[in-house]
Amino acid sequence: MSLVAIESDISVARSEQSTVVIIDPRVLFRESLISQIQRSADAPQVLGFCTVGLWQKAAKDRPPASVIVIAATHRSIAQMESELETLASVSPGVPVVLLSELEDYHQVTEAMRRGLSGFIPMTSSVKVAQSAIALVLAGGCFVPSGIVCTPPAPPAAEARGRGSVRLTEREAAVLGVLQIGKPNKVIAYELNMCTNTVKVHVRNIMKKLQAKNRTELAYLVNTKGVVSWAPHLGGAWFHARPSADQAKAAQSLTVTHNA
Repeated sequence: MSLVAIESDISVARSEQSTVVIIDPRVLFRESLISQIQRSADAPQVLGFCTVGLWQKAAKDRPPASVIVIAATHRSIAQMESELETLASVSPGVPVVLLSELEDYHQVTEAMRRGLSGFIPMTSSVKVAQSAIALVLAGGCFVPSGIVCTPPAPPAAEARGRGSVRLTEREAAVLGVLQIGKPNKVIAYELNMCTNTVKVHVRNIMKKLQAKNRTELAYLVNTKGVVSWAPHLGGAWFHARPSADQAKAAQSLTVTHNA
């Protein structure tokens, strides 16, 4: 994944004077990211916390943060508003980077509008996340070029009907393999992704289509809808097939109109 660097007049602090705070309730991912950052010889100090509240309690006794990385964990930026306000109060002026499972153009633009210094999709590799944090430490901003360069869908397209849901290209690709019953490891191999990335896409698809599990998701796609590709609108669309009653009503309206 390439990145877009935005110039800044913030002075570059030496890495030994920098402190990176990572706030993420997922212990495994948080510890993996901390371990990756600390591998380099000139690595900054890295502190991990489960919640903003825990960092708030510990901040007065710890070195001041140079960068704060916070996970959205299935929430939009609007839903995180109080936590971002707390961070601004506890660590004023400190750049904040968002880890998000919602890989969306509008999320990125909203993050930048609110003054965040970075947006890292959960589909990124740990090395990309490490590079993004290093870039922000150096005074820049990180946004995935693949998202930024994708034009947003026009408002009319967003409202294609109550049964239409927009998917990213990668979500549509994962869905296409998942609907024939292949497991995550096979999907990862066929689409050249890591298994964790596939899991993130599957969770996002289930959330968008309101499916409770993979079985329900496969049934929904195979019997209740169809996926159409629309690259010019930023990905693909899942269209729910109308029910028998809806189809009958539509046919009745058509006949009446023609009459």
